[in-house]
Amino acid sequence: MPQRSRLNACTENAARKELRKSPRQPKGDAVIDNINKLYRTLRMKSNRKFLIFAILVYGLLSQKTQAQIAPQPLSEIAQSRYWKVLLHYKKTILRGEASEADGPDFFFSKTGNTDPLAELEATLIAFSEPSSKEVGFFKQHPQCAFPERYRFLKEKLNLNIPEINCREFKEWKTLFNPRSVTLVYAAPYLGDPASMFGHSFLRIDSTTSKLLDSGISYEAMVDSNMSIGYAIKGLIGSYPGMFFQQPYYVKINTYSYIENRDLWEYELSLDKNQIDRLLNHLWEMTNTHFDYYFLNENCSYHLLSLLEVANPEWNFRDQFNILSLPLETIRAVTEAPGAVRSVQRRPALIQILENRIYKMNKKDRQEFFNLQKELALSGHESAAVLDALIDWQKYQSRGHDNQLDPKLLNARAEVKTVTETPVIEKTEPPQLGHKSYKISVATQMQNEVPAYNLMFRPGLHDVLDRDTGYIPFSSLTLAEMELVYRPNLEKLNLEKFIFVDLMSLTPQTFLSTKPSWLIHLALDRPADLNCFECLMGQIQGGLGESVWLFKGALIYGFIKGQAETSSAFLQEYQQSSRFGPSIEAGSFIQWHPLVKMQLAYEKFWYFPYIDKGQFSRGLATLSYAQSSFEFRVGGELYALPESNFKNLKLAMFWYY
Repeated sequence: MPQRSRLNACTENAARKELRKSPRQPKGDAVIDNINKLYRTLRMKSNRKFLIFAILVYGLLSQKTQAQIAPQPLSEIAQSRYWKVLLHYKKTILRGEASEADGPDFFFSKTGNTDPLAELEATLIAFSEPSSKEVGFFKQHPQCAFPERYRFLKEKLNLNIPEINCREFKEWKTLFNPRSVTLVYAAPYLGDPASMFGHSFLRIDSTTSKLLDSGISYEAMVDSNMSIGYAIKGLIGSYPGMFFQQPYYVKINTYSYIENRDLWEYELSLDKNQIDRLLNHLWEMTNTHFDYYFLNENCSYHLLSLLEVANPEWNFRDQFNILSLPLETIRAVTEAPGAVRSVQRRPALIQILENRIYKMNKKDRQEFFNLQKELALSGHESAAVLDALIDWQKYQSRGHDNQLDPKLLNARAEVKTVTETPVIEKTEPPQLGHKSYKISVATQMQNEVPAYNLMFRPGLHDVLDRDTGYIPFSSLTLAEMELVYRPNLEKLNLEKFIFVDLMSLTPQTFLSTKPSWLIHLALDRPADLNCFECLMGQIQGGLGESVWLFKGALIYGFIKGQAETSSAFLQEYQQSSRFGPSIEAGSFIQWHPLVKMQLAYEKFWYFPYIDKGQFSRGLATLSYAQSSFEFRVGGELYALPESNFKNLKLAMFWYY
């Protein structure tokens, strides 16, 4: 569970007060006096229906104003969209309509997670009792634990029940001084399995510095993030997810400095009352948790619930039933009419540093490289060199300013020249990139035999797709399935099923020397065997390096290892499995933002039958990709021990 300091809340419980007698009524108002007596009498009864009736009648008739709007029936309020949004209800296939909240303290009724009316009735009873049982993480009166529920019901039902002084909640809320709310998207990061899909969080903008504003994120309470067990638990919802609060500068340090990720800031069109409702509900979220699923109920999905509380006209969650990828949730928000006021990009620190160095003259650049190795300042360094050295030390120290060399800071303070942060090359915002789902139809010739393909991919991106919104020269493919129909066999077969395909080509620079790597897990047809109906299980991994050939083009090399199993190997190898190394070299060339080409050569060695298990493959593919469709043409050639196998393919892809 989160620490109390996460919410900046006080630890004292809210003060309890005795139920006051009804306010003094005008002379002759005997009806109100009688209603007050009826309410106090029925409040002591155990009959639930009578007690709820007494609360409503008391609230309606004890008002001083004569013109009152009759409250809505409870059944209508219970079925209203806003009440269900507050309870996090959503339609499901197995349970019908049910709440996604998994913490028991979120409900006053035992059936509250599936029965909105029962929860409404139980909530009214809990709110009306000054001595109600303290609930939630902070052990508060129900009015204090659920301030947005209380505000909503008080408004809808004209409630005039005794009001509790919620000191902890009020003190926490005053710390924000909110001006606006910004949705922030952190670009994908392949160094951490939990960050491969990107990440999003909210920033509560105050009237002071952005760096000190509060970042609100929904995160999994994990025990580790570097194991297979971690990934499996995240896929099956074994981690609890909760909301956390951190200063925005901590977020910048993590994403921009440590992980080299761009941050995209989307200021939302929310007024003061809407922000107030969002904060009220954020406090309510401390009383529960949600089962965290990497692919569905993840960091981005439950932020949508907060936004729907702020503006009930937004209906984001119903757009996501299977996959809730962060980029798709950003796209949903930006496509809502009038939801976003402005968009800004905060480049990663490494991009700022590289841009500084690129714009230096030759003398300053050489001086920077010399001082980068040994900080022996002469006192004659230019502002450009000193600024680059400061950014370099921030990059090396992962953004911790307290680790910057005091000599460097003092030297920069003595140079009065002001330099501007380099203008980074304009980049399209990520929501303009291609959608995650992809389908294609293709025709191909396999050794002069025609075939027709149908491919479906729910996520996310491969290296030849358009890069807007994704990591250039990378692949993150999940659950890609390809079917092939061969007229000569009159059969439809599964050609391949890719469980996961990850590849990161990180060009070597003077700032970054990270290796390139890949992981591939799939069912595939062994192209070196003359068997069009065979499948093999394959796992492959590799490490390598890539370097820039020129702007927009890189060359790469991998040393890989693979293990494969199939009954088709029995005839060729007298065993059902084979394994061995391979080497691959190739290049990716981006002629134009919409046009890419891949050239590659790969050599395989399989053991123990090295004479039969040695062959090579060459490929060339050209792609033209828009944001909604893509066209590819390419060919493969396998040089086998006894024959060759060639495959020419023409494909059309659609994103949706």
